[in-house]
Amino acid sequence: MDSNNYQQLAARTLIDRPEQPLTADEIAMLTQALKMSACVGALVERLKKQILHRHSAYSKQDYLVDLQKLRASFNHVSSPIRIDTAHDSLSSKDTMVLWNIIGLLGESSELAELLLDYDLEPCRDTGIYSDAHQEWTKELGDVAWYHAAIATKLGLKISGIQQANIEKLKKRFPEGFTTQDSVARVDAESPKDLGQILGQVQQDLGGRVTIEPMSKVSPVTLIDDGAQEWD
Repeated sequence: MDSNNYQQLAARTLIDRPEQPLTADEIAMLTQALKMSACVGALVERLKKQILHRHSAYSKQDYLVDLQKLRASFNHVSSPIRIDTAHDSLSSKDTMVLWNIIGLLGESSELAELLLDYDLEPCRDTGIYSDAHQEWTKELGDVAWYHAAIATKLGLKISGIQQANIEKLKKRFPEGFTTQDSVARVDAESPKDLGQILGQVQQDLGGRVTIEPMSKVSPVTLIDDGAQEWD
């Protein structure tokens, strides 16, 4: 099965709109969940680059500092927030993009849980137990479905996404992966620190989500004229 055929078949169970429109409270809760996920994701991305890609020396003390930053940022975004009146409602298309991104985040966390269930050694068990293959096939299939759903709702073809990704990787790693090329990122901007990554997330979301700098201590709020407190 090729990628476009999969995308077409996956769309059979993809709905056009929820049974009921999202309420302002529901939008606020989902927005806060996205913000918390962005905070954790920024730290995970940093760990990937520093530990796995070996961008630079990274000690346990560095990790503890980053963990403290994460806690501060997480405290901001998990504080009681105000409902932004600009998001009292969402279009059906925007709702379904949000729906499927939330779904993808949830399924990705289940992959992390599965890896922990296998005590970080899934390859040992998948080589022995058929049910391990089935578990990983199921969880990866759920991730693939949400990936296809998001692409469909955004009017993108999975084959085009895959091709663009391969072209990016060819430019970034002309001779295959190396730490030097990973640091250089010739196809992208210079590496960002954790705070810059969070800022980029906010920018990518069109400014609709406010992620306060981690150096600040005030709670994060979503504020607009006529906003009301959300408890």
